[in-house]
Amino acid sequence: MAAGHPCVALVPARDFEMGKSRLASALSNEARAGLGRWMLERVLHALKAARGIDEIAVLSDGASVLSLSLSNGAAGIRCPARDLNDDLETGRGWALERNARTILIVPADLPALEPPDVEAMLAEGERRNPPGGRAVLVPSPDGGTNGLLLEPPDGLSFSFGQSSFERHCEAALAEGLDFFRFENTGFSLDVDTPTDLALLAEKACRSRNGCPRSLPHDHNLMTMAELIPVPGIPEIRPGDDLAAILWAAMEAGGLGLIDGDVIALAQKIVSKTEGRFVRLSDVEPSKEALTIARRDGRDARLVETVLRESNEVVVASERALIVEHRSGAVCAHGGVDRSNLREDGDTVLLLPEDADASARKIRAGLERIDGVRPAVLIVDTQGRAFRSGVVGVSIGCAGLEPLVDLRGEADRSGRPLEITLLAQADELAAAASIVMGQGAEGIPAAILRGISYKKGEEPASRLFRKKEDDLFRQ
Repeated sequence: MAAGHPCVALVPARDFEMGKSRLASALSNEARAGLGRWMLERVLHALKAARGIDEIAVLSDGASVLSLSLSNGAAGIRCPARDLNDDLETGRGWALERNARTILIVPADLPALEPPDVEAMLAEGERRNPPGGRAVLVPSPDGGTNGLLLEPPDGLSFSFGQSSFERHCEAALAEGLDFFRFENTGFSLDVDTPTDLALLAEKACRSRNGCPRSLPHDHNLMTMAELIPVPGIPEIRPGDDLAAILWAAMEAGGLGLIDGDVIALAQKIVSKTEGRFVRLSDVEPSKEALTIARRDGRDARLVETVLRESNEVVVASERALIVEHRSGAVCAHGGVDRSNLREDGDTVLLLPEDADASARKIRAGLERIDGVRPAVLIVDTQGRAFRSGVVGVSIGCAGLEPLVDLRGEADRSGRPLEITLLAQADELAAAASIVMGQGAEGIPAAILRGISYKKGEEPASRLFRKKEDDLFRQ
């Protein structure tokens, strides 16, 4: 290899405020700028992490683009942006000054690009090493050029733009270079139109391979919302690493996590891994438990277990045993449950000791394994005052605000909202319950994707109305 920097990557990028004008019908100016910023960061990450790239330069007239480039370890070269090919000539001169043997030109709008894609293109160039030089070209779906590997760096004139792939091939032929077509999924998706944007969202929702792992979490950029069940989770035992089990099940099912995802978990699998089992045969009922059990026709051992999990009894009758759980939640039987347990009928399951702490632990475990930090919900099924039936609610969360205060914000008519507190975590929990089910479905986890939510670190206990604020318990 030649001395200096044998391979230099050049990334032309428009000013974030001026780029992606064809997306104006789908995205606001702010959202388009955010998309451009995110895509450039993705491209720079792929180039920096790829083996074989020695130096990276971003070519732009945008101050914010150049600043972002420097903060990501790339050189920033100010270009007038009058013409893309003129800017690339400036970049080529910069690379030649550094004794580059090879240049790789990569557009800034390839959000699916990953380090292995870059390495594969470099390997293709090494594999095809004719004495007169080479050009490895990636065609775009509309006939343009989504990547160009060129050796020597001044081997041909640039002709980027519409139908440029064919022109580059003709130029390589005229200059006596061998040229090769390179097909790669990471290079194939450039985002210029609403159709491209929809394809980006679909790729992120349905695949981990060759698609972006971190879509920007902006409701203006997502075109669909999905509830994705996570199958294949085995029977959970005390001490199991729930984050590792979830990740393995997602891998086996061809799923994955991307930034902005919410993963909802059934309370039972969390309680099981924490060993929250009680054998009723080991329970000695108290006097209070015996009194309630005889009066209401209940198992005194079960009543005692409920009382031990409770701050106070709210209602005790033949029809219901409703208590305030130690967490502050008011619920039937204090969350003590014996459904969906494979143990003998002598065993019941309690709620997690601290469901918010459980959610934080699982979130940290997934980040440690996979590098993505989703929001986590722990979901239980509970009844509701004044309405029949049960619904999924959140008893623990991490990474999202359980309660969103909308007071003071304007409604569609411009009037300020006065009392609206949105139970965001409960809404998401109820949505997840649609695919998780309540009976024999065997789906204790689900991914919620493409949903706009307010991030935060407040505990789900904020959802539990305090006794002094409860008009019906005073």
